[in-house]
Amino acid sequence: MACEVCDAWFHAKCVCISDEAYRILKDIETCHWFCSACNAKVGKVIPNLVKLSDRTDVVEGRVTKLETDVKINHDKNNENMLKMKTDLIKRIGEVDGKISQLKDDIKNRVTKEEVDQALISQMDKFTEKTKPESFTDIIKEQLEVQQVKWNESVKKQVDESLERVADNIQDVRSSVLETRAQAAEERDKEARRTNIVLYKVLESDDKRAEERKKADIAFCLLLCNNCLNVGITEDDLLHAFRLGRRGDDTNKPRPLMVQFASYTTKNIVMESLYKLRNAEQKFKGVAVAHDLTVKEREECKRMVAEAKVLASQDTSGEYLYCVRGYPGQMKIIKIRVKN
Repeated sequence: MACEVCDAWFHAKCVCISDEAYRILKDIETCHWFCSACNAKVGKVIPNLVKLSDRTDVVEGRVTKLETDVKINHDKNNENMLKMKTDLIKRIGEVDGKISQLKDDIKNRVTKEEVDQALISQMDKFTEKTKPESFTDIIKEQLEVQQVKWNESVKKQVDESLERVADNIQDVRSSVLETRAQAAEERDKEARRTNIVLYKVLESDDKRAEERKKADIAFCLLLCNNCLNVGITEDDLLHAFRLGRRGDDTNKPRPLMVQFASYTTKNIVMESLYKLRNAEQKFKGVAVAHDLTVKEREECKRMVAEAKVLASQDTSGEYLYCVRGYPGQMKIIKIRVKN
């Protein structure tokens, strides 16, 4: 008889199996036989597998909903960006039209000045022939005064128009920069979507970087499989690397960045973190967090500071104030302390 778990072979009589029981096991394909050592383990593993399967179904349902929400938000962002782009093009066209109109106005006004100058010249010639010299001087002085007023009026209108154009251009630039920042933030979120960061994971003191990386991957597999009971393989880990420059102080390990092959695997890991409370000693000090963008980290720090203020104002001592939630959806929650 062969154990279906460890593949070891046993003599039927040595394991107390009668000939009739042996024939039944041989004839019925759905019957399975395990040796006594494996049977004790299987009795514990099968309930865990059933629970894990049920939990995976629940998590996959949540992931499907999250992916639908992300797609809806992504489509809305694309629509908003397209609308903003259309508005920007329209506003740039309006600014170009105003600039062209301003140029035409300036050209027409310069032409008016030339007409006035020609009129002065003709008046000079006429007064020289028909009027006394004093009358010519009077007319010339009046025209010069009118010319100065005209020039000041034109200059004022041109300055006002140029100022409005400059304000419009500044608004367009601000809108473009804001749109670019939003697009960069969305790309950064998508790149970090399947990542987690492990803190307080001891680093290997091996001199070779490749060996240190192997040690980090081995720790990740132990954490996910032996502690969190997720059940992953090396194929589920795309990358695992330390953040920052390696120092001489081994008591301050660098954060460990882990990238999973799928968003589903990452979510199962995050949903199973509650098991760290009952983990082995080498896993208890480990902290696991989402890989946040710069903007999300700043928002998280702000909310943590706000939670500390709320905790300091609560003199009852019955509650804790914590920041929880997925990236971009974090909020402060109030938890009652167990007596």
